[in-house]
Amino acid sequence: MHKLESKVISYFIEAVDGVKAAILEEVGKPLRYVTDFPEPKAERDMVLVRLIASGICWADLAFARGYWRRRGEIIKRSGIKILGHEGAGMVKELGSYCEGIVREGQRVGIPLINSTCGVCDACLSGFESKCERRIATGEQINGTFAEYAVIREKYAIPIPDSVSDEEAGPMLDAGVTAYSAVKRISSLGVSPGRTVAVLGAAGGVGHYAVQIAKAYGYRVLGIDVGEERIKFAEEVGADEVADARESPDVVVSKFGKVSAAIVCATRIQAYNFAFKILAKTGIVTVIGAPSELEGQIPITPEELIGLGARVIPISVGTRLDQRELLNLAAQKKVKTYFKLYYLEQINKALEDLDSAKVLGRSVIKMI
Repeated sequence: MHKLESKVISYFIEAVDGVKAAILEEVGKPLRYVTDFPEPKAERDMVLVRLIASGICWADLAFARGYWRRRGEIIKRSGIKILGHEGAGMVKELGSYCEGIVREGQRVGIPLINSTCGVCDACLSGFESKCERRIATGEQINGTFAEYAVIREKYAIPIPDSVSDEEAGPMLDAGVTAYSAVKRISSLGVSPGRTVAVLGAAGGVGHYAVQIAKAYGYRVLGIDVGEERIKFAEEVGADEVADARESPDVVVSKFGKVSAAIVCATRIQAYNFAFKILAKTGIVTVIGAPSELEGQIPITPEELIGLGARVIPISVGTRLDQRELLNLAAQKKVKTYFKLYYLEQINKALEDLDSAKVLGRSVIKMI
């Protein structure tokens, strides 16, 4: 079993030479580690957080390498320098307009959604991640690959005492995305006991999806590539496992068709595989977003109609979802498996992620 790494540190160690950060200077180039980045300010209703750890998302890699042209333009226009949106640490300072929702010294997380308008149809219907006026951490405001970051007070997520910073950070995006996918499948009528496939089961999102689907009572088929990753999927709770290098027909002959497929893998082939093992009227959740160079999801409208499949895009979750997931983590029902790096190793971490060398999530420590 892969064990969580831990280290006892002080939250109040101050940077001597300025704020440490990993800077995005040019898309396609390595990030630059600096020790003198200006410390952000807790203005108005913002909270300044002294970060201890941050998860690394595939989106960070995609932004750094230029894999997503459209979303990369957002970063270019915003002019931000620091990626990252899975931060965890302690509140250092509150802005003058804060309402006491969080307090100085409290442990909180900084997720992708840094703020929204709160009044549009998307916000009011539970899809605040689709708010046209949202501010995304690491896209439109400097992110969590640094010692300090800011977030609007109402969007800072309290972290239970029994959940470490290294565990909590990745749960704010990877974990809650998986949680939202399983929750949606359940709400659409896939009952406990049915088979749910997780494609990319050993990855940052996938290993959460396996655990959460098990907690919901599903029979979980974990699919990934290679013996090491398949074994890891089993270790985190998959009932059955399959190598994605096998043909879909072989997988169906062994395990039957699945009622839902949660596609966490960042390869277009994973979607082709998912539709071929899906039962009639089944559900495919779209999570993994490959490079645009890989093309589009390979299914025609006629095939989709014939299959009767429901295709559900999943983009993070709500603040309530995040709190619910962290409560499950506090109860030891879901855990983060991670590979630890330090901030100055950020480019090594991104390279390992790109080459699928990481089981579970990549996490960086600031101190």
